[in-house]
Formats: sequence, C-alpha cells, structure tokens
Amino acid sequence: MSEGDSRRKIGAQVTAKACHVVHLSECARRYGALRTTKVVVGTVVEVNNTRKAPNNRVSTFITADFDIGGGSVKRSTLNIRSVKLFKPDQSTVPSSPAAPIPAVDNADTDLAVPEQEEGEAVLQETSPDEELEFPAQPMMEIGIAAGEQVAGPTAQVATQVWGVEDASFVMAHETKWYADEQATLIDINGSVQSKQFGINTPIGDLLGPDSDIDGKYSRLQYFLLMFQPDQLSAMCQLTNVQLAQQNKHCMSTGELLRFFGILILATKFEFSSRSQLWSTTAPSKYIPAPAFGKTGMSRQRFDDLWRNIRWSNQCPERPEGMSSHTFRWQLVDDFVERYNNHRANTFKPSHLICVDESMSRWYGQGGEWINHGLPNYVAIDRKPENGCEIQNAACGCSGIMLRLKVVKGKTAAEDDGDYNEQLLHGTKILKELVLPWWWTDRIVCADSYFSSVGTAMELQRHGLRFIGVVKTATKQYQMRYLSTLELNQRGERRGLVMRDVDTNYSTLLAFVWMDRDRRYFVSSASSLDAGKPYVRYRWRQIDQSPDADPERLEIIIPQPKAAELYYSACGMIDRHNRSRQDTLMLERKLGTTNWLTRVNLSIFGMIVVDTWLAYSLCTGIGRANGREEKQKDFYTALAEELVDNQYDNVGSRRVFVEANLDNDSPALSRTTGEPRSGLYAHLTPTKKRRKNKDGSFSSNRLQGRCLVCSKKTTYVCSVCKDEETPHSREPWVCYTTKGKLCYANHMATCHGA
Repeated sequence: MSEGDSRRKIGAQVTAKACHVVHLSECARRYGALRTTKVVVGTVVEVNNTRKAPNNRVSTFITADFDIGGGSVKRSTLNIRSVKLFKPDQSTVPSSPAAPIPAVDNADTDLAVPEQEEGEAVLQETSPDEELEFPAQPMMEIGIAAGEQVAGPTAQVATQVWGVEDASFVMAHETKWYADEQATLIDINGSVQSKQFGINTPIGDLLGPDSDIDGKYSRLQYFLLMFQPDQLSAMCQLTNVQLAQQNKHCMSTGELLRFFGILILATKFEFSSRSQLWSTTAPSKYIPAPAFGKTGMSRQRFDDLWRNIRWSNQCPERPEGMSSHTFRWQLVDDFVERYNNHRANTFKPSHLICVDESMSRWYGQGGEWINHGLPNYVAIDRKPENGCEIQNAACGCSGIMLRLKVVKGKTAAEDDGDYNEQLLHGTKILKELVLPWWWTDRIVCADSYFSSVGTAMELQRHGLRFIGVVKTATKQYQMRYLSTLELNQRGERRGLVMRDVDTNYSTLLAFVWMDRDRRYFVSSASSLDAGKPYVRYRWRQIDQSPDADPERLEIIIPQPKAAELYYSACGMIDRHNRSRQDTLMLERKLGTTNWLTRVNLSIFGMIVVDTWLAYSLCTGIGRANGREEKQKDFYTALAEELVDNQYDNVGSRRVFVEANLDNDSPALSRTTGEPRSGLYAHLTPTKKRRKNKDGSFSSNRLQGRCLVCSKKTTYVCSVCKDEETPHSREPWVCYTTKGKLCYANHMATCHGA
C-alpha cells in the first residue's frame, strides 16, 4: 500500500459496508433487505499500523466515525482492505431540472382508471419472471416529486384524480400500491366503533365489564353460563349408556358437576397415583391428607366415571365411505359444535377478535399412519407442547374463547369436501373461525399463519376488517419495496395504500414498522397516525466502571394506531393458553393414556379459564381494593362450589317431605320442603341462611336487594319462588311495614294483580 493513499489521511472521507460497522441485526432493522449491501460514509480519525510477530507482516487499521443514518454516528475500527475512498457519484450531485414530459395526443384519457402512459411515474414493478434491483431511496424521490412541474395530459391525470404526490405507485402481482403519506394518516375504510363484550344470561340480563360488582352471580353460575347446558344433558345421557352396559349406577347432572369439581380440585395436590387423593393418611406431618372422600364421591365411583365419561356421540359402526380418522374424530366433534353454537348465541364479543391456535398436550402414540392414539399428531418447534392443535378465535378485549376448530389432518379435510377450495389455507380457516360475526364491522387480528392481502380482501367482502403480520404470504403485497426502505429509529414507519378505482378511496394499508426488528403489516382498518407509545423497562449497564450496578431504564417506543390496535388483541389466546397450561394445569396433573380424554379435558380447561375471565372482568375481582382474588384461588373456590352444588335438589322436594303432600300444600314449600306461611301469593321469609367464613351456615337469614326499591330485605315473593328454575335468583321484596308498597307494585307489575 503506497504512502500516498488518501485513506490514511486524518479527516478523509471513506466508505464501508454497514454490516462491517454495526452488528448484522442492527443492519437488518435499519436497512432491511439491504443489510449486507448498504454502504455508509465515515470520516477517518485515526490510522494504526500493526506488525504481526509470526510473519512480520504489517496490517493497517483505520478508525472512522461512520454516519449510519438518523443522526447516529458509530466509531469503528476496520482493516484498510474493508475501507474504500469516498468518491461522489452522479447520484449525490444535484440534478438538473427535469425535462418536460412529451405531450400525449389522446386528451380524452379516462381519469377513473389511469393506465401507464408516456411520462407517467412508475416506481417499480415486481415480475415473477424478472429480477430487478430495487432502489433504496424514498418513494417520492423515485416517482414524480411533490411540487415538480409536469406537462401534458399526464399532469392532468395526476392532479385531478390523485394529486401530484399520489401518481407514484409500485406494482405487486398486477396490484397497484400508492405512496400517499396523507392517506396513510387517515383511518382506512373509516373508523370502527368501540364495543364492549357481553354475556347473555337465561333470565335476560346482559353481563359486561364491572356489571356485577355486587357479586349477584356465584362462581358456579358463571361456570354454567360458560358451559353449554345441552352439553351437560348430552354427557349424562351418553355416559349413562356406558355405565348401564357395566351395571353401574346412572349419573345425574349434579354428580357430573361434582366430577368436574374434583377434576379441578385434583390440580391442587401433588400425587403419583389418583388413588392417593382419597387417602386419609397424611404423607407428612406438615401436609394434610387429601381425603377426597369428603367430596361425597368415592374413589371407585370417580374411576367409573373417568373410564366411561363421554363428551360426544359416535356412530355404533363406521359408515361406508367414511375414513377411520373422521370416524374417530366423532368422539370430539359434538362437544366442539355445541361449544361454538353456545358462544355464538350467548356471547357478544368486543370490536376486536383475535385468531390463533392452541395445543392440547399429548406425548402418546398417534398420527395418520396408524389407527391408534391421537388421529392427527402435531409437533411444532416454536410451540412449547406437542399434541392436538386447536385453531381458535377469542374476544380481543376479554380474552374469552369464541370458536374452536380442531386440526384433523389432510384426510379429514378431504372428507369435509372443501379441501381444494380456491383460497389460501389460512384464509379458509379464518373465514370459518369468524363466521358468526360476518357483517358486524369488527376487526380481526391474526398472525402470519392467516395473514395475506387475499385474507384482508376476502374479509372485506364479508363485512369485517383485518390487521395482520405478513411474513411469507406476500402475493399482491409489496414486500420487496418496503423491505428496502431505510428506517433509522425505533417507532418509524412507512406505508402504501391500495385504492378502489371506482370510489378513489383507500381500501388497504401495507406498512413497515421498526421495533426490535422490522415488522410488516397489512390492514383494512386504522391508520399510521401516532398511537399511544408503549413502554418497556430494561436493565442497562450505564456505568462501565468495575462493580457498578446496572440501572433500570424506561424505554418509550412510538407506534402507529394500527400497530397499537393489533398488539392490544393479538396476545389474548397466548395468555389464555398460559392460564390453562401453567396455572390450571389439568393436562399436567391428570395423566391419561386415552387421547379422547386428553383432548376433551383440554377443551374443558378452556371453559374453566373462560369462567375465570368472565368472573374477574364482570365482578372487578383483582382490581378493586380489598376484593383481590388470584386466579389459582378462584379455581379452588370454583371447585368447592362445583362439589357442593345443589343442582339435583333445586326445584324438587327435600328427601324428608312425604310423598302424599299436595304441591299447593300450605304447610310446605313445593321447592324446598321448608314450612311456608300460606297458600297463593304472599310474602314469605327466605329459607336461605348466611354463610360463615369457614363454610358453615349461621342462624341468621340471608338478605337481598328488593326487586322494586333495591333496599335490603329477608322476604321473597311466594309465587316467584314456586316458579323458580335452577338459574333463578331469589325474588326479594320488602315487607309491608312502614307503609311500603313494594309488594303491591311487584304483584301489579309481575303477576297482573
């Protein structure tokens, strides 16, 4: 190397590849697809010559301050072989004024759908048969620049239809994407009205956020709201058929609920065999014995139900033409179908819907290659568990599951008859998961498994919005252009819009946003306007002195409204999965070698988690001072209420009531068998007692709020009490003392008296 090399001079300008100056991951965040080819300019601050001892060769190292963009300067020391002298080229020299665009003879150009004509600015066209070098400059520099004078009919088209700035576009599979910064700041397809979730009760109430602060509904009642009632009766009927074949006693609905309670209660203990749960001998002097016999169900009875429980109906014999896999999946199908119908009829989701997948933990035998074990075994590296995959949709605000679809494999999909539908597989699945909410203008948030431009357009045809992350399904998506844009700071974003040629309105938004890495989105809702920044707290070693303590810093990252909306909902199903697998732990504590039991228990676990979410959001438990209740404590309390349920006793006489008493006997109540105060309509004291903290009942009567004046009382209407159902509440009415007219108003309003 000659001594006159200009690169050796202090203050000289040199260039080097960005990947040699900063880490490759930082280059990927800033420069995207140009991470290995981007060249940065620096100023030499130091030159060192180093002689290596073995061969006595001299190496020259140049230290320079490189401008990596966005005002950031990085000092780096590189071998002189990785550094070149900076030479200004024509791209860095101010260009001369643009020559006028030749006029086009056809002055009657159709302005609604502008075609590419002479002089029209086309940024880039992606062709599957041709590889093009994509420029890294901003889009407006490639097309017609803002304020540039353009002559001829092309200027009229640009000005009258889209404006000068909007005439720049890029092509992706015959789809035009326009660079319009102002359009990206306006909500695509208009704003979406915010909605709160709601749960319809059998008595006509609508439960929503903080609507049950007084705790009118118990945990058991919330469970019955989440668990489909027709599933309870179907399970009793199907299980009793199995029990009758073995000469076992039939199971009632109350006993089934007690069985559910014992399943949840078993997750609170450590055991190697289920028989230990019924042991009355303590395993340690510091650990009490489980003694599950106190639940009212013996170990033998529990084992009988465990072996014979049925969740869905299966044909006695496989029909001709049905595959073995489809026939075996019938043991799950009815449960899933009833679950979906129940949620569609009784639950109203918020304006956001999250779509993702869950895993039912299974490490036994299975697969399409053998008619034994799980019919379709799924193992995905990025998933913490292997087993049965269940695709699902959930409310984006509450996290409550809305709809399930079991992944049955290719064989079962072909039996369904829609395997070869001309849609992307993710789009087809997504349409099925959000089917009950078509034409409701809700926003669906999904990950890259479902996301594509085709998905967003297909949901638009069915009255739904969409926001999703794009990774591999890039058909009609301008990934090539967005991946070459240079972003310098976290929170920066750039976008393109797709326009409707008839209405000239923006219908889709494609944008890239820089966080820890670059993330690409397609959206038919919201905009790139500044949203609420999100905050991260991270430990950083600010003081580099020895033994210095790290500091906890607050990192604030700007994000667009579209990204804010997406990330507020996209993690709901993952949170639901963690609650089911790591907090409830049904799948870990209750081992089984029967795939049917495992899959159905996983769906049952989803219902239990939904019960917790509904109860905590409606009652405010966990947010109100003095009323905190952890998720694990809720499961324990729910198990207690399930075990102690009076489902079989509600609406029937007590055991000690004589059989020959008439239903209208003035001596006893027709529902509880307790003494009553008279015949026909009258006020009677409630037969319920207050419950002590230890679970016992006191001698004081229970109080409730009057249906008319909402004041406390211990009296109920006898007519309403005689007509009560398992889901009814106590018909509280004030007594006639002190001139109160609550009873008279109640009789006139409710009973026409």
